[in-house]
Amino acid sequence: KNPLPVIKLFKLFDPENPLLIWFQFYHDFIQYKFDNAKQKLHTFVTTKSLSEDNYKIGDIDWIDSFSDELAHSVLENNAPTSYEKSHLLRIFAESQLNAGYETLHYTYQILKKTGLTHIFQDFLSEKDASIVIEALLEKYLFNESRQFVKSYNIHKENVDYITLKEVSYKSKKKASSSLAAKWEKINKIFLENKTSPFVCGNFYIQYSKELGEISENLSADVLREKIIVLTLG
Repeated sequence: KNPLPVIKLFKLFDPENPLLIWFQFYHDFIQYKFDNAKQKLHTFVTTKSLSEDNYKIGDIDWIDSFSDELAHSVLENNAPTSYEKSHLLRIFAESQLNAGYETLHYTYQILKKTGLTHIFQDFLSEKDASIVIEALLEKYLFNESRQFVKSYNIHKENVDYITLKEVSYKSKKKASSSLAAKWEKINKIFLENKTSPFVCGNFYIQYSKELGEISENLSADVLREKIIVLTLG
């Protein structure tokens, strides 16, 4: 919606209110004047932090809460394209509007780079990190999944879960050189990500079982792989 009528009302009745600057930011943003918008929002944040409660419309706590609601509403309803969302989240993050926007901006950049921006709205609405993690894992983007988990400081179990997904995927791929080299690389993934020894051991034991029981019917390659896996386990 056009914020100009609201801007005129604030100028007339409450010109010192920081919300006047907020609506000026929004006006610049919808005009695609992103540099001006960023400058206005930075001024809003600075002014708000130095404010005294002498406004006709709301006190500073209410302005704080209301501006957060406005920011969320603009992100959900007034930035429908990837172009607009990228700029809006960058402005929110760089203006230090709220600590959470820096992480949201980082998340959106990961999703944009990996062609997954369509899931951002669901993530924003449900605030469920697994939406992003599973979408990244479906595309075998293991490093990006770990970066996302690290940025949100999510529990270590999620890192182990991602690592298990990665080694499961790579264990099913045909060895490009020797079996020993293949499993050395897989074990390195566990070590580099400081995976729980219990998780590592359990993976090797389960994989060994999938190869079958040791018998004269096992091929030499399968037997060799089983010995390597059990040794690592």
